[in-house]
Amino acid sequence: MSFTQAGAGTLPFAEDSFDVAFLVTVLGEVPSASACLEAIHDCLVRGGILSISELPGDPDAMSETDVVALARSTGFEFAESFRVHGGFTTNFRKPRDHGDARIGKPPKLLSH
Repeated sequence: MSFTQAGAGTLPFAEDSFDVAFLVTVLGEVPSASACLEAIHDCLVRGGILSISELPGDPDAMSETDVVALARSTGFEFAESFRVHGGFTTNFRKPRDHGDARIGKPPKLLSH
């Protein structure tokens, strides 16, 4: 495992680098939530999963409605949503390309 420090809107990873990205109470903290999701969209493989959690007690937490609208506006498809400890986790998928040979390999993770 390695760590890379970078701005959320300018991730230094090649396209199609990760299978999964986790954001836990992040979107309200970054200068541009849409730039953050666009950068993640670029580095996820087709069919890759973006999981966003917002928890109570975070004064900058986004609502589930706003998270869904933002993710859809940056090219993600809604997959599912769960209530957790007074907050939520909502999962999205980058649209698949039917020729994606990477589906089924062990996931590489991108987390913040």
